[in-house]
Amino acid sequence: MKGCKNLILLGVCALLLAACGKEVVDSRQIDVSDGLAYKHGLTDPYTGIASFKGFGAMPDAIKTYWLRNEKFRVEEWVKVTMSAQVDCDVSYAKGLMSGPVKCTNQSGDTLLTAAIANERFDGPSTIHNPLTGKLFAELNWKAGSPDGKQVYYGKDGKTVVDEFNIAGGQKDGREVVRTEAGDVYADGVWAQGHPSSGTISEDGGSLFTFSDGKKNGPATIYKGTNEPPSKGAYKNDNRDGTWVDPSGLRYDVFNLAEKGGFKSYNPAGDRIFGAPGTRYSGISANAVSVTSTWSEGMLNGPFKAFDQQGKVLLSMTMKDGSIDGVVDYEDPDTKSMAQITVTDGIVADSGNGTAENSTTIVPPTPEERASANAAALASQAAVSFGNPSSASPAAPAPVASAATAPQPPAAPPTPAANAVTSAATANTVATGNTDGSAHAQVPHTYQAGFDCTKAQTPTETTICADPVLSALDADVSAQYRALAKQADASQKSALLSRQRTYLTVRGQCSDERSCIERLTRSRLQDLREQAAKTPGALISTLQSDKASGA
Repeated sequence: MKGCKNLILLGVCALLLAACGKEVVDSRQIDVSDGLAYKHGLTDPYTGIASFKGFGAMPDAIKTYWLRNEKFRVEEWVKVTMSAQVDCDVSYAKGLMSGPVKCTNQSGDTLLTAAIANERFDGPSTIHNPLTGKLFAELNWKAGSPDGKQVYYGKDGKTVVDEFNIAGGQKDGREVVRTEAGDVYADGVWAQGHPSSGTISEDGGSLFTFSDGKKNGPATIYKGTNEPPSKGAYKNDNRDGTWVDPSGLRYDVFNLAEKGGFKSYNPAGDRIFGAPGTRYSGISANAVSVTSTWSEGMLNGPFKAFDQQGKVLLSMTMKDGSIDGVVDYEDPDTKSMAQITVTDGIVADSGNGTAENSTTIVPPTPEERASANAAALASQAAVSFGNPSSASPAAPAPVASAATAPQPPAAPPTPAANAVTSAATANTVATGNTDGSAHAQVPHTYQAGFDCTKAQTPTETTICADPVLSALDADVSAQYRALAKQADASQKSALLSRQRTYLTVRGQCSDERSCIERLTRSRLQDLREQAAKTPGALISTLQSDKASGA
């Protein structure tokens, strides 16, 4: 027994000599000047190990790496940043981060391991949940970019929920996505960054079937907060057959139908699609689900819209993308049914209309229609939709309300490599803080929750240049203000603190769109969950549910 103890001690000593042959100093003894680290009072750049106590003291490069690869919700990051249970030892060589990085909790359990070479993350890395200590990911890096096998784990720290390979900065080879229970949700193959075959899962749990590098087969698409998914099928990257759209994509489908004949100057068009300046009024605003028929990516066949109870609000036929034949619709004002007939672009009086109903409809040219289809159905790659019904139902079952709508399947953690952007401020690891000033002026801005004319940081300008991110930011701001109005003094203080932390964490995303969207959606969900428990605080209309992302 004594011999065994001696052997163990010898082994420990050998490890200490190998790993600890460098000087170890408290990070408070480190000064940073011109991007180089110096030990306080010395003039030569520091070589050794700096020990950082607490998450707040951690170098920005390490925090950013953790943030971009640990798919936390904002509320979870609030807990992490307010906690001092994370300590990190970071290696330096001649004033620059270089060598092993290791972070632990107060019990000494490993929370993060990584290696840095030439100011870039390089080699294997493990990431644990800093709150629970459970394993979250096993990643591989090369010169600052994901490279090789990437494995993500579920909440139990044991179940593999996403496993894939990165080659040359792109997904390549088989990817298997599983639920938290370990059931296979998607099993597909990538070829140089492009889906090739099998089933591919995207952000939010959307699921697509591929063959020969194109969408071919069933698809399920989630878009919108707490809304059921759109379901249908694709053929050669185009919608095909019957589609049911209770998700936010119903607005895109309505827009395509509107381009197929009705114009704002037609009274019936105003009732169905909304008068000028009120894009989401009329039936398009009241419908919670749309059932449509497609051929080669164009609306071709029956088109119906339903309200919350499954009542038909609109029934018409589309032919090659244009409205054709009898159109039955409910007048949003009188709640009575009306009917018109469209033939060769002319609205004929059906007997219950007025002289105005004889207005000529100017159908779009084939080129305009094709362009509109391509633009709408390519937006966000989202108008890729899913899982077909074998036959078009006369009327779908009532769509669940926002409170009871089915949620996306436990969406697997989405690796930063999906975008495949280099994390860790991705290609470069800077010792000092990132300069967040002056960003290039964006060519076009949308209405965000802040004044885009004053946007300066990369995160702000990225939001202002993107319709979906702008809408999400506007929703967060609106919901935050609505909550603040109903909160007492103590609640306002906590609400403000969390909002500031959210903005700080989101700022770490820089101009990485997927990171910004994920954190903004997370914050919006947190705010709405809180608002649902506060009388009069839940806003009813979300701009992000209507943003097409075009």
